[in-house]
Amino acid sequence: MSLAAALVLLSVGCGFSALAGNKESGNFKATPVKYTVSLNGQDYSLQAYTINDSDYFKLRDIAMVLNGTKKQFQVEYSDNAVQITMGRPYEKFGSELTITEGAKTAWSSAFGIYIGGNRVLYSAYYIDGNNYINLSDLAGTMDISANIDAVNCKVFISNSKCLRSNDGYVLTLVADNTDALLNGESKSLTAPPFIQNGIFFIPLKSVTELLGGTYSFENDIATVELSGNTTKYQIGSHAVIINGEAFEVSGSRTDFTKEWASVEIDDNYVPLVSNNTVFIPSNFTERCYPSSGSPSIASARECPISRMVILGGFENERGVNEVKLMDFYDTLPEDFKSHLKYAGVVGEVINYSIEEYKNDDLQVYVMRINKPNIDIEGMDGRVCAINVVGNSYSTSRGLKTGDSKDRAWLLYGYERFTGSFSYKVDDGLVTSFTFYTRYYGGRFGET
Repeated sequence: MSLAAALVLLSVGCGFSALAGNKESGNFKATPVKYTVSLNGQDYSLQAYTINDSDYFKLRDIAMVLNGTKKQFQVEYSDNAVQITMGRPYEKFGSELTITEGAKTAWSSAFGIYIGGNRVLYSAYYIDGNNYINLSDLAGTMDISANIDAVNCKVFISNSKCLRSNDGYVLTLVADNTDALLNGESKSLTAPPFIQNGIFFIPLKSVTELLGGTYSFENDIATVELSGNTTKYQIGSHAVIINGEAFEVSGSRTDFTKEWASVEIDDNYVPLVSNNTVFIPSNFTERCYPSSGSPSIASARECPISRMVILGGFENERGVNEVKLMDFYDTLPEDFKSHLKYAGVVGEVINYSIEEYKNDDLQVYVMRINKPNIDIEGMDGRVCAINVVGNSYSTSRGLKTGDSKDRAWLLYGYERFTGSFSYKVDDGLVTSFTFYTRYYGGRFGET
């Protein structure tokens, strides 16, 4: 059976009848309907709306459900367009998976919807600040199956397996050292990376297999299968083939002979063989990977001062395991909040007050609107800073207070992490670390 045949159009409103609004004015009546969506053995309650005899789901809800699977995607808005980036973890906005009562007015969405820069023709409606789509449209684009039990208001999503632990990775490599750090754990490489002509070279086979991928080498072509992508590297060439599509590596690169410098890519910046081992330059394929796939061994945070690179994605590293920046504090689990005590208002920014919730190891800062002012930043109730001073909490990468400065460097490098993370060191040990926003918290930590 083809995928199209496996998809069932959401045309039954589970007992509700949808009355179309005034089509000439572009508005329609949207009748609420609650669905149970099952994915990989877990059930989610989603609010859908029946419009013109079809059911539509909030795009952010679907992104939330698929987060952590091989079909995960990020949703961003810019210039009257919805940008969907496949393979990126979804960053929670705060209004996901909420249930409301009563009919709404839906408008034909004026937003263009794009996946990987290409516009897709989805049937979409705009309700209370969110875009609602027909699930079958999205499923067809993402190659997943959405089987609908309209009588019982259930959706069963398949072909979207959970990511393996190694699919989301952070790997630190140090030049001339076979010791590596994978997701905070020590690992050994079969060959050490090295720096030559100012280029950091990565041992391809060792790193690929460490991350759970497969590697082969024949006729001067190294083939890597990792995170759903197949990449072919030609020894001595700037050419690379990714998922059957040819690319030419060009532009500039980091010069590892200097503290802060970049130079144009030259003939030295190519895969090579040394001591019967294939090596590729750091960030060799970073600009080539399609947005619809995981980046494989493509993206590296380069640290010339410490002669190291950190491979992997950083999208979920905006807090400790229990709380992240931009979370709505009031909706966090009660068993977590019960360990924190309200400590009062500690500051103001724009038209918000900053509230502090704390215990001996953790301080969480939350923005509250000073009514009747408008929530112009969309930050009312959101976490704007997280400061950790005790070792009861750790980052998702594994950093705790009391860790050595060297370990902190290996995990995060010497820079302020993506402009929203810093750690403080005293006598060679990490004494605190902070995740912060432009609104609050940057003064707590220093590298």
